[in-house]
Amino acid sequence: MIIPDIKRSYYQYKKHIKIGHFAPTLAQKILFICMFFILPFTIPFKYIYKKRLKYKLLVLPFSDKEPMRTLINRLNKKKNFKIVVKPKSYWIAPIKLYQDFFILLVKSPQWTICNLDFFGALSIKISQYYGYKCKYGIDRVLIFQEYSFYSSYLTYIIESDGGRLYNLMHGIPGKEASFFRFSKCFVWEEYFKNFYIHNGALKDQFMIVDSVYHTELKKQVEHLTGSKRYDIVYVLQGDEYSNKRYKELILDLLKFFQERYHRKVALKPHPIYRDKIATDSFVMLDGSIYDIFQSSELVISQFSTVLYDAKSIGKKVLAILPKDMQYLVGYLDDSQVAVDMDDAKEKILDLLKKEMQ
Repeated sequence: MIIPDIKRSYYQYKKHIKIGHFAPTLAQKILFICMFFILPFTIPFKYIYKKRLKYKLLVLPFSDKEPMRTLINRLNKKKNFKIVVKPKSYWIAPIKLYQDFFILLVKSPQWTICNLDFFGALSIKISQYYGYKCKYGIDRVLIFQEYSFYSSYLTYIIESDGGRLYNLMHGIPGKEASFFRFSKCFVWEEYFKNFYIHNGALKDQFMIVDSVYHTELKKQVEHLTGSKRYDIVYVLQGDEYSNKRYKELILDLLKFFQERYHRKVALKPHPIYRDKIATDSFVMLDGSIYDIFQSSELVISQFSTVLYDAKSIGKKVLAILPKDMQYLVGYLDDSQVAVDMDDAKEKILDLLKKEMQ
């Protein structure tokens, strides 16, 4: 019998390889296997780090610096735990990983041997996180939008050692990323909870909370009116693939709309690739999310987190994305979504005109 969390991680590993999300070469698979047999030599280092602090929280940073900073500021107001950010990596293999491996080797030898590359890839990431836990005396780990193949088994390892692993929703993963299990997974609303469960996530892990910005936005909502400078702000998506495919089409439509109907349009590039966007047709905004909402009448994007935050405080929003991706914005009304972008330019223009009335 395969341990349930290993099974979840294994299915997600294979799924990601199948869809090309994660495609290790033969050389990389060999490296994974070699690392699996090298990492046990790091186990004794666990006993070097004796000092432990209760309620110590590791917050792993991610590319969106603004929500990361917002979250850290909110957490720093709590006095009952210490926060660790930007830790140095220390790879320490957990004994539990190898105990489970040998149990599987006895019970399912053929399956275990045929999937040594999976165990190797798993051991590298698990040992990295476990190294954080040992070095810094971590009791709790908070991660952003981490739906990787190792997430389920990592949760199992951390819980086995008395800790907890929490995942905070930011952005929206695709259907292939839904096999995960965490100690708790914080999502924005019931729609996403049901979506993940339908696609294979463990149902007991979910808690519905606001997005990183939402609480602060609600506090400032009374200040977000009467200062409009732009009719439309286009918030570029953080997903490079989506932007490469659709960005130019959306920009062409907005340029036409701006010239034809004399509307002011501004762009808000994603922090990941702000320097890669060059255009003379629109104003480029470099402020915070609060500035976006203060300055705009209509916020448009593909499936950015910003759409959720804007909608939640009553701003007009419009999602522009192809039909096969519509599930990513299922929390919006049908009138707020334009689909089939390649052959529905008139529909999108009609929606823009309607929103601007």
